[in-house]
Amino acid sequence: MIIPIYFPPYEDELLYSWFFRLAKANGLTLFQLRHYYLGEKNLVQNNSEKFSGMFWKGKRWLAFPDMKDILFKHTGYWAERVLRKENKVARDIHQLLYDRSDPLYDIPGKRQRAFLRVCPECLKEDKQQGRDFYFKTWHSFENVKVCGRHGCALFELKEFPGGMMIDAKELEADDKAFEIAKAMYELYQNPFSVDPEIEKIFCKKKFHMTEDMSADQLILIHDYKELCEVECKICGTRFFTTPYATNAGRDCPVCELKQDIPKKMLAKVPGYELVKDIRSLTEGDCIRHVDCGQIRRKVSVSRLVWNGSRCHCEQLMTKEKMYKKYSLDGFEILNFWKNEYNEWVVRLMHKECGYIFETRIYTWSKINCPECNPLTESKNTISKRQNYQKRFDKRIKELTGDEYIRVGEYRKASEPVDMLHRKCGGIFPCSPMHFYMGQRCSCDSEQITQEQVEEYLRSFEQNFTILKKSRKLDGRYHIRFNDTDKVVKLTPRQIRQEATCLCEPEYFKRDKGKKAIAINSLLNPRERFEMQVRNLTGDEYILVGEYKGNKNKVNLQHTKCGGLLSCYPHNFLNGQRCRCDSELLTRERIYQYLNMFEQNFVILKEPSRDDKSYTIQFNDTGKIVKMREALIKQEATCLCEPKYFKRKTADYPMKNQKTES
Repeated sequence: MIIPIYFPPYEDELLYSWFFRLAKANGLTLFQLRHYYLGEKNLVQNNSEKFSGMFWKGKRWLAFPDMKDILFKHTGYWAERVLRKENKVARDIHQLLYDRSDPLYDIPGKRQRAFLRVCPECLKEDKQQGRDFYFKTWHSFENVKVCGRHGCALFELKEFPGGMMIDAKELEADDKAFEIAKAMYELYQNPFSVDPEIEKIFCKKKFHMTEDMSADQLILIHDYKELCEVECKICGTRFFTTPYATNAGRDCPVCELKQDIPKKMLAKVPGYELVKDIRSLTEGDCIRHVDCGQIRRKVSVSRLVWNGSRCHCEQLMTKEKMYKKYSLDGFEILNFWKNEYNEWVVRLMHKECGYIFETRIYTWSKINCPECNPLTESKNTISKRQNYQKRFDKRIKELTGDEYIRVGEYRKASEPVDMLHRKCGGIFPCSPMHFYMGQRCSCDSEQITQEQVEEYLRSFEQNFTILKKSRKLDGRYHIRFNDTDKVVKLTPRQIRQEATCLCEPEYFKRDKGKKAIAINSLLNPRERFEMQVRNLTGDEYILVGEYKGNKNKVNLQHTKCGGLLSCYPHNFLNGQRCRCDSELLTRERIYQYLNMFEQNFVILKEPSRDDKSYTIQFNDTGKIVKMREALIKQEATCLCEPKYFKRKTADYPMKNQKTES
């Protein structure tokens, strides 16, 4: 039987695209075309079973494309073989051509591994040549994002049951996208040869099919390099197969109609047996492992043969397998386990010296005894680690000032290092990577509520949108930034760090004039004042005694001279210091400090006998502020960002130097 309106596919047309155009020309849906015209009853076993393989369609339709064209022109199975293992390639080819199951060509992107993608330049060329709209096979490969001929980005279309809705989405291409697309296009045009340079682009290990074909009843007609065209000696049927499939028990598709295929394929896997008769290769709960006697529910003939799956007891690692897999000669394995990163860790004893140690092992690693052959680092490695250590120390100071200090030795970003929390005096291990993401000392790691997170977010410029709020206290917030459309997932710890760090935030932007104020809501008044003192002077002044608020004097010890400074908290924050640190602030000295700032202000009034303060107006905000000399000096010399001015450079502030009277 043939459909009323029939036309052959274009030379490079995707198989799904051809079926869709046939259905549309005959006024049918894809389901109707498949059910009434592509289905074929199995007259040997069960009349209700349908063949979906392309081999059977070709036997029914004389004008149906040749199997060679289907493999090499209208599907991407063979061109994509450099990306996949030989058992997966053999499985897909057999399912496409011969197996009785759900049609692979009905669901692009899921089973056929084909994606509906179009190139605008190719569409223009097809229109000029009078061709219909169709999908090209070499555009449908999974890793192709641009056109291999024109270099422009491809558009991906959505497929819906019963029809096609044009909802195109432009694919994002990276730097190597055109190189990959060009290589795949060359593979598609020359399917029987793989250039070594092309092979390097896609796979780390070379693709090799099994060379020997174990089939006595087949005559080799043509060898297409790992794909063979053969003829059955019994029935004379010609078909395509792979050496892996013949070694796995697959035979002539016509002769297989009278055979028990699952039982025949299972016989190729020693140590397994069927407990009941089955007719589907994907049926589970029917195979017993002879050694342990277990019947696994998910183990099927297809998984055993095509995927290489085995019983759990065969996957257990033993000392014998460990010695066989890894180079452990000269060592005795005392114990082995897998760590949290799914890496093998072994406890070994060196037979020569008796030293016991633990190490992670890989297939390519060489084990040395740390006692006999201690590792020696090169000067280049030591220099790199020292540079990373300096960078980490600088980042700690940018994020927390002097509150945290690294006391342990830096190894790498993912390895814990001991950190000192100066507020409580405790030492805790923390990896640099986790410290960057907001991890802090246990005394400073209280649960952050949603109200506190909202307070942190209000301290930034509102150029973002919260797409999703976390329901859990330790979950993530999905935030999109309006200027770049970038979507990030941040934990409450990361949001708190963005709001409280002493440097510029990584993701957000603070409102003009705002500093890291959100952390103050978590501190009591004494801790808040201590933090302000540290931000201004570091460790030069230390609060001693009680703190009773701004209306009562506090005692501050000056570490340079050892003396005590008794003053009101607000006077210290406005520049009052110890006598030994108080210089003669002449007008020339004040102008030296003012020259350190960006000139976005105007001095409206200079000090007089009655009013010994400068009246300054800022141009960008129009704000007028009265400042004493001590406050101007503090703005120039504080370790944090100035409250009113903006420094010209990001260098450290000017050091306190006494002028000669």
